[in-house]
Amino acid sequence: MRKHKGYPVYPLTVAQKFHTYYQNFCPKKEVLNIGTSLTIEAELDIDMLKKAIYKAYERCDSMRLRFAADKEGTLYQYVVDKEDRDIEYVDFSGKTMEEAAWI
Repeated sequence: MRKHKGYPVYPLTVAQKFHTYYQNFCPKKEVLNIGTSLTIEAELDIDMLKKAIYKAYERCDSMRLRFAADKEGTLYQYVVDKEDRDIEYVDFSGKTMEEAAWI
């Protein structure tokens, strides 16, 4: 089996191939990312929230999915053992909707 960074790689699904086809026609990749926000009207322990999100990453393989291309340009997918990217936190307190849109 082929490997990438020590992980076994798998072919893309038909749906994933479709996404890679049409994303070439969307310069900012809007079709793949859906921005969202959440308003919480209470004190929140951000570190605890991040721990909970990382626990969700541990439990869900699809949240640790990565894509790579071989020398011929064929895309493959693989699942990493651990998600270690930082989770960005932005506080919109005191901001208008227009100001928040630019952050």
